[in-house]
Amino acid sequence: MYRLILATLVLISGMAMAQTIPDYRITSTRKYAGTYPLASVNVRQIGLNPALKPVIFVEGFDIFNTDDLNALQNNLQSPEANLKQSLLDQGYTLFIVDFANSQDYIQSNAMALIDVFNDCWERSLKREPIKVIGVSMGGIVAQYALARAENLELDHHCNLYVSFDAPHKGANMPVSVQLFIAFFADMNDDAKQFKAIMNSPAASQLLIFNGFVTNRPQLEFEMAWLGYPRKTRNVAITNGMINGTRKGIGDYKQAITWDLDGPAYYAASARLYTDPYNYRNGDRAFYGSRTNSSGKFSATTNFSGNQPSYDDAPGGYFNAFEILDSKLNITKANFKFFGYTVSLNASSTYANPIPEHSFVPTISALDIKDLDVTKNANLELDMTTWPDLASHTPFARVFYPSYSSINEHHGRLTPQNMQFILEEIRKTTKTGLSPAVLSLLLQ
Repeated sequence: MYRLILATLVLISGMAMAQTIPDYRITSTRKYAGTYPLASVNVRQIGLNPALKPVIFVEGFDIFNTDDLNALQNNLQSPEANLKQSLLDQGYTLFIVDFANSQDYIQSNAMALIDVFNDCWERSLKREPIKVIGVSMGGIVAQYALARAENLELDHHCNLYVSFDAPHKGANMPVSVQLFIAFFADMNDDAKQFKAIMNSPAASQLLIFNGFVTNRPQLEFEMAWLGYPRKTRNVAITNGMINGTRKGIGDYKQAITWDLDGPAYYAASARLYTDPYNYRNGDRAFYGSRTNSSGKFSATTNFSGNQPSYDDAPGGYFNAFEILDSKLNITKANFKFFGYTVSLNASSTYANPIPEHSFVPTISALDIKDLDVTKNANLELDMTTWPDLASHTPFARVFYPSYSSINEHHGRLTPQNMQFILEEIRKTTKTGLSPAVLSLLLQ
């Protein structure tokens, strides 16, 4: 009996076995536009080697470029939804992709991802097409890489593309957060770091509105020119509601109230607001003031009337206000002010914290057709009345949290959307193994 099973292993699997493979790095062989620096990615292979059924996971925008392969792997194995183990148990091999610089141009990292496709294929038995799952910005990089490979007449060896809450029509960073960063960047190192992130190529491409620099029009032009890949089944997941339910912040709220009284003449104040549902003349986005030995300087910026209300829109949400608080030590007694450590005294206040905001609107994650998010688009669109939601998107099938009455955190993996991913992977998988053979392979 053992010999029969062993023979089956040889014939069916090509002797693919569960092994520990050292992490490795791939540097792109192609430059974006022929001029930009070559991008690199770090890759972790988990599961059978050679890969019998390969699945690639592509990371999103890493704010501080600190998420390594361990962190990305942990994102796939939460107690709530262990996608990693579910795939391994079914004989799939995972290839986790970590960009060496996730803040680089999306097109540059896409060039590197094309090389990952080829490397993954070479590390497999070359029988089962690759499945690609891109989370957040990773979904945009994957779309570009797949479509560009087809445009170059290169075989990407993939037959499934899963876009996971990817900002196809752009992502939202509150205007007030951006104004805070701009106002305090020359007096605080953490604010200066945030400014550098906002000025990064990827952030300049992804955000619907970037008050520092924008390269989004060029990306939109190229994505429209390439379109979606044609040789893959394309599906999408949104963490946002489709019935128009907002995040729940409310109309035009004061997100952060901050007053710092330091020693002698040092002082600072800030007021951060979420954007209004309906523009009213005089609605403030940000107020800031700061006082040092040179005197007092203040600035007030109001919202303009030509943009939709993004901060409370239906969609996957993110905690930028909370990160700003934590990183800048607003509530701590060690806020650095023009190089000095300032202790907060009794007259200092920090109030009205709204930690989260809409980040990837639902209509962006699903890339709803004929809607421009920059021109007063109805972000609260009720799509439940549409008989076939997918037909209003470029995707063959879409997933939304129908089991919930609230929007979810951006990129959150749940048992329900995990099941959607598994169904799509199984649906596009051609290779099968008996439980007995699979059990031996995974030992």
